[in-house]
Amino acid sequence: MEELKTKTSREEQFEQVFNLYFRKIMFYCLHLVRDEAESFDIAQEVFVKAAQEERFLAEGFQVKPWLYKVARNECLMFFREWKKYLSFLNLYRNSEYHEDYLEKNERYEELNKSLDKLPKKLKSILYLKYYEDLSYEEIAEIEQVPVGTVRSRLAYAKEQLKKEIGHD
Repeated sequence: MEELKTKTSREEQFEQVFNLYFRKIMFYCLHLVRDEAESFDIAQEVFVKAAQEERFLAEGFQVKPWLYKVARNECLMFFREWKKYLSFLNLYRNSEYHEDYLEKNERYEELNKSLDKLPKKLKSILYLKYYEDLSYEEIAEIEQVPVGTVRSRLAYAKEQLKKEIGHD
C-alpha cells in the first residue's frame, strides 16, 4: 500500500513538472529546429527520458537545467540526423504560420534574419537568457561550459546581433 502511495506521489510530481515545463521545452526546441511538429516530438522525447531517469524527481536534482540540457542534445541529434539545418529554416520561413506572423510584424523578420546569421551556440545562449530567463548558472549547466564562458558568449552575441541589425 505504501509503495502505491509513493508511485502516485511520483506520478503527481512528474505531472506537475510536465505541466510546468513542457511548453517551455517545446518552444526552446522550436527556436532551435524551427519546425513545430519536430519541436513537439523532441519535447515529448525529453519527457520520456525524464520519466525513465530514476533520479529525476530525487531531492536536490536540478530538474530545469536537466530538461534543457536533454532538449538541447535531442535538437543536436535532430540536426545530425538530417544534416540540413538551413533547409529547416527555409521550411519555417515558407510556412503559413511564419508568413502570417511576418505580415503583422516586420521587425520580427529583421531580428530573425539577424539571429540566423549568428552561430548556433550564440543563438542558444541568447534564447536561454532572454526568452527563458534562465540564470547564468543554469545556462552554463545546459551548455556544459563555465559560467564565465556564458557571460562572454552572451556579451559577444549581443554585440554581433547589434552589428547584424545595424545598430553599431
